[in-house]
Amino acid sequence: QTGISSESDGYENQVDLLLGGNFADGRGNATLFASWYDREKITQADRSYTAIDFQGGSATGIAGRLDNVPLNSLEESVAGNYAFNADGTPRPFINDLPEVNGGVGDRYNFAPPNLLLTPQTRVQIGALGRFDINDQIEAYAELNFTASRNETPLAPTPATNILVDLDSPFLAPETLALLATRPDPTAPGVLRRRMVEVGARKQTVDSTLSQITTGLRGDVGFRNWTYDAYYQYGRTDFDQFTFNDVSNSRFTAGIAGCPADYVQFVPDCVPVNPFGAGNITPEMADFVRLNFADNTVFERDLANASINGDLFEMPAGTTAFALGIEWRKDKSTYTPDAAKQSGDIEGFNAQQPIAGDFDVFEVFGEL
Repeated sequence: QTGISSESDGYENQVDLLLGGNFADGRGNATLFASWYDREKITQADRSYTAIDFQGGSATGIAGRLDNVPLNSLEESVAGNYAFNADGTPRPFINDLPEVNGGVGDRYNFAPPNLLLTPQTRVQIGALGRFDINDQIEAYAELNFTASRNETPLAPTPATNILVDLDSPFLAPETLALLATRPDPTAPGVLRRRMVEVGARKQTVDSTLSQITTGLRGDVGFRNWTYDAYYQYGRTDFDQFTFNDVSNSRFTAGIAGCPADYVQFVPDCVPVNPFGAGNITPEMADFVRLNFADNTVFERDLANASINGDLFEMPAGTTAFALGIEWRKDKSTYTPDAAKQSGDIEGFNAQQPIAGDFDVFEVFGEL
């Protein structure tokens, strides 16, 4: 099966295979199946009606912005937020989106790299089988495996609330003069900047699911009573990889010019100039770039046994019953990247590893 959108993009392709048959003079049956699926992405840039964020985009732009923090604001004569010229000198922030304001503005259009259709690749393999051991016992089994990959691009990292050391060699005298008008002129400056030089972010999620079920079922040999007993194990793994994010500690150290008190915590420090569009060089971008990975695992064990059938006749019909027991155990672990555990990733809150499990034993019946 294949498909394509009316705009000649978003290709989808799928191949399925199913085969099976009986064996041992019909006492057994086996079925195998496999499937491959692939879908291309469609970005918001691929459609004119989504290529621009008409809600105004983001205030975190490519030239950087010196935030006028309310708790330590600039004096009234110079109040306001400031963007930066290419030479690092400050100018009033233009609160417009260039794409809808004749090319003038400091807001950022984050729409183009975001998705309308998510790309995906998926492989599925499975098998079913049964075999009659005798007239009362049938053995059966089921195997399933699925592996998939999803990719999600995002706009470059919006680095916000970045504290700027006043001894930074990249601060222009005009910027220092603005910061000196605050009630506490010795406090660090607060910067935000769209990290376009680092590149668009990309998240890739690899997931695998495997499950096996095996059991026995059949007739008890008394009236029409039947039974079913099985065990099942399943496991799902999620590996999430994020590329082209930004390390808060490296960025802060680089803006400060890599003084000794930073270098002891941030080795191989590279000075970083964020003031003005295009001032972050490839070397600077490589230094602040942060790729990281998180892992989640979920497992389930399940055992079930049940019996059901007719008991006796009543004036309105047959009285039937069902009775069974079930035990299951769920276990999960989440292991975030070390950078996420330390809270060093721009745009992500700190998260710690977590693990736990519980089990349930149930008895059920119906009459």
